[in-house]
Amino acid sequence: MITIYGLYDSRRPGEIRYVGKTVKPLELRLGGHLTDARYRTRDNRRTHKANWIQSVVTSGGVIEVMLLDAAETNKDACDLERFYIRWLRACGYKLTNTTEGGEGILGLRHS
Repeated sequence: MITIYGLYDSRRPGEIRYVGKTVKPLELRLGGHLTDARYRTRDNRRTHKANWIQSVVTSGGVIEVMLLDAAETNKDACDLERFYIRWLRACGYKLTNTTEGGEGILGLRHS
């Protein structure tokens, strides 16, 4: 099962700021986002998502994860991820996603 999830600041429970997909348990994936946000990329930059996470954490907030949907195939998960990103943006959410979704390889582990 592949889950589609949203990240948000616990002080703003209805305000999703990032949409993603994962095969991992949601709490484990959240931990990965929190760890990734502490470090800069090879070119000494941070993503928009990482900057948002860091700003929430340094101001005393807590990043929470919310299940949005689930799919059985990667194709369906990619379609759902794109749908939620499009839909939430159309509803006025200020997502930190830099793409329209559906990219990447689920379960890929970088060396």
